[in-house]
Amino acid sequence: MTLVRWIVAPLVVLIISACHQAVLVAPSLGPVNPTKHRQELPRKTVSACTSFIMHAIPSGGDPVAETASELKASPGIDGHVGVTLEQATYFWFLGHTTCTTLSAIPFKYGGAKTVRKKAPKTPVRVSTPPRPTTPVVECTLICERFGKIMENNQMLQRRATQRCNTRCARDRSFQECVTKASTSRAAKFCESVRR
Repeated sequence: MTLVRWIVAPLVVLIISACHQAVLVAPSLGPVNPTKHRQELPRKTVSACTSFIMHAIPSGGDPVAETASELKASPGIDGHVGVTLEQATYFWFLGHTTCTTLSAIPFKYGGAKTVRKKAPKTPVRVSTPPRPTTPVVECTLICERFGKIMENNQMLQRRATQRCNTRCARDRSFQECVTKASTSRAAKFCESVRR
């Protein structure tokens, strides 16, 4: 065979054997009573196929009717919900085959609804982490010393002392820095550090 025949033969087979697929979804097979409690069972799937010779002469029954009647004939079942009908048609040289797959969730009406009693919810208390306690330090004494270290002028020393007093009571890291400061440079560093 030549190269052209090797390419044309598979293409002709692919073109002749095409397929078509359709899906239909329905809420239920038969009436459902919403006032009764129903118990759903695992999903059930049923399939059936029929072929058409020369695309006109059927060689079997209606696959949709066959699958629906087989699904409805299930013993001990009151109905079906979540119905999905999938139909696929496969074309071949002298006809086509149609296959139908019907799947649904069977249910049966049973006993009274069992209402699970929920335990009363107790409020969850989230413990707040303990706030670090600021040690009781005599800020006035530390800040007077800080003002004298920080500035040379008496008026500037008072302003530095006042700034220190307002910040000392709230800021623990500032307290520690001021307590350890012994030079003007260290005092200015303490004041420049932000919370």
